[in-house]
Amino acid sequence: MGIKYRTLAESLKKEITNRGPLGSQKLPTEAELARTYGVSRQTVRQALSLLLHEGLIEKRQGSGTYIAPGVFPSALSSHEIAILVPDVSGYPSQHSIAEAETILNEAGYMTAVYSTQNRTSQERNILLDLLKRSVRGLLVRSVRTAFSNPNISLYQELRARGAAVIFLGEAYPELTGGIETNLKMPSLHESTRQTTEPQEKSYQAQSLHEKKYQAAKLQEDSYQAPGLHEKSRQIRNRANSTGLLPVLQVTSDDFAGGELLSRHLIGLGHKKIAGIFRLDNQSGHRQYAGVLHAICESGLTFDDRDFLWYDPLTARMPDDKILLSFIRIQLAGCTAVICQDEAIAAALIRELQRLEMPVPQRFSVAAFSSGREDLSPVRITCAVRPGQNPWILATELLLAEMAGKAVSSVSCPWTLHIGESTGAAN
Repeated sequence: MGIKYRTLAESLKKEITNRGPLGSQKLPTEAELARTYGVSRQTVRQALSLLLHEGLIEKRQGSGTYIAPGVFPSALSSHEIAILVPDVSGYPSQHSIAEAETILNEAGYMTAVYSTQNRTSQERNILLDLLKRSVRGLLVRSVRTAFSNPNISLYQELRARGAAVIFLGEAYPELTGGIETNLKMPSLHESTRQTTEPQEKSYQAQSLHEKKYQAAKLQEDSYQAPGLHEKSRQIRNRANSTGLLPVLQVTSDDFAGGELLSRHLIGLGHKKIAGIFRLDNQSGHRQYAGVLHAICESGLTFDDRDFLWYDPLTARMPDDKILLSFIRIQLAGCTAVICQDEAIAAALIRELQRLEMPVPQRFSVAAFSSGREDLSPVRITCAVRPGQNPWILATELLLAEMAGKAVSSVSCPWTLHIGESTGAAN
């Protein structure tokens, strides 16, 4: 008999753990447990008595048996911050991470940096490890946001335990309230009347910031309860009632950034514009959509074949062989190109120079700033984010949320810095 009830107690412990904080908090009745495990009610009663003694469950008169508050690790009493990034070795990531760690350490938090290697599988391993202990918050650079991510429930469970989560760059849409970006391209007729109908600014995803703000507002009351267990309970209840515990993000209006660079090149007389964008993240898709919108709105044409898409999982960035093919094929009928980041633009400029195709005399090259302007032999014309470093902004947002302040997501604008890599079309 002794062995039976202890074995049952261990099985019930595993069942409780597997449910997690978002699972049902009420246990089945003694009769139901006896039927499920094929034991007597006396054995069930002894097993529950053992769990009650260990503080894992509690009995509520007239209601039943429940998992005790505080069984699951609560993030609210932790002082550890996890920083998840695709790559911890390269500049400027290394420098930005160090700045964020300094701010968090000065605020009294310990930090641990994890590399996801831009793989959802590695991200999953890290999140599962974090769920085994208590972390107060996460700063996250997302992984392959253009594809389905199986780790959404793990982020939700961390949120349910009270962890603050801030995404730097872009969060997974499932975690921000299902935010959608309108990528519809206007027809020629729509383009001609765009200036007289302000509502067509929907092509700039005008509802993006509003929806992020509304999603963030759902969580503003989560930290106003007096006790840690009560806070955890409120967070769990919010998840049960809404099905979503939204996260915050510090992102950029990439659609508008694509428009900005395109309009600059079109203003210089370029009529055929090519591009190089990342296939695996939504940011590249939004930038591409902004580029095409500006081209169509200006009455120009584009060819899908003039755009090169690359996946960092198979190649960190296009190599010299790919760039040579791009120059000879995609750029054959073009005079300008827009790159997703400065590192790619710098590599392209070096290859063009090697082929004695000077920039900007033969080709104009523009890019989105990634903090790597030092790589290029020519100062690159860039869309840049003015003001505070996004890493610092995200870190301060994380501290504010952990302090229980009312906070919302931030969308940073792009501004144009004209360098030496763009000029008038020949």
